[in-house]
Amino acid sequence: MKASDVMRPAAVLHADDPAEELVRAFARPSLGAVAVVSLPGELIGLITDEDLLHALLPPCVLDDHVLARVLERDAASELRRRLEGKRVKNVINVRRRQQVPVGPDDSIVEVTSAMVRSAIPAVLVVEDDVLAGVITVDDLLPALLGGGLS
Repeated sequence: MKASDVMRPAAVLHADDPAEELVRAFARPSLGAVAVVSLPGELIGLITDEDLLHALLPPCVLDDHVLARVLERDAASELRRRLEGKRVKNVINVRRRQQVPVGPDDSIVEVTSAMVRSAIPAVLVVEDDVLAGVITVDDLLPALLGGGLS
């Protein structure tokens, strides 16, 4: 089984799009990652649902879980307010920019290896410098555990 067998079309946002577009994109329950491109279409990287959660939470909540109770009363509007005035490029995790994409002919084991090495729950599939799709851990696990590895 190859990457092209389990990849799906990637949701794509431009780096200069308002960060609020990420909220709309991730409102789709099955979406785990969004590809980020420059206006000329050059691939910049990947934003996962984990990256969005990190961008939404104030640092004080990350440092002290007790403070999460204080924020909980009106969390949705307060958390969304943290994205106001930001662009998608302000949310992208710099570490994830270093992730090497996989090719459509890469085996499922190669895709798994790339995902584990990068510690990111999604990988972009690129062919001839063009974004072909995305594979999330939710796409990969059933294929990997279902047999038919190549």
